[in-house]
This record gives sequence, structure tokens and C-alpha cells, in this order.
Amino acid sequence: MSEDKKPEDNSSRRSVNDAMTLGISFAVAFIGFTFLGVWLDEKFQTNFLFTLAGVCLAFVFVIYEIWKICQKTLEDEKKENDNDKTD
Repeated sequence: MSEDKKPEDNSSRRSVNDAMTLGISFAVAFIGFTFLGVWLDEKFQTNFLFTLAGVCLAFVFVIYEIWKICQKTLEDEKKENDNDKTD
């Protein structure tokens, strides 16, 4: 028996995949950049300068990841709309 793949199935899988990717990126960015900042603060004996910079870099990274996902989603929707018009 063959299963017909519905566009909704692919869309929902993609949404779940995007959400998981964003969540993992968010966690890795904040943990990684924060620990890097703490390590640099200890190494250079600063109070919290590098930790704060690490958190700011994590925010920038996460915003960039969100932007990439949005751009990819918009491109996919445009392709789907173009395909629907040609059918």
C-alpha cells in the first residue's frame, strides 16, 4: 500500500523540524557563548564584561537563525504558490 503524502504533512514536519532546530540553536548558543564569556572573564580577571558580551552574541546568533528560517520558509511558500499556479 502506498501512502499519499499530503502537503499538510510535509508542512507540519517542516514546522516541527524548524522548531527543534531553533530550540537546539538557542540552547547551544546561550550555553556556549555564556560559558566562553565566563571563561574569558576568569582568564582576564574582569567582572562580567565578557559574559555580557557572550550573552549579546548569543542573542545576535539566535536572531540570525530565526531570520534564516523565516527566509527559507518564505522561499518554500513562494515555490509552492508558483507550482500551484502552473498546475
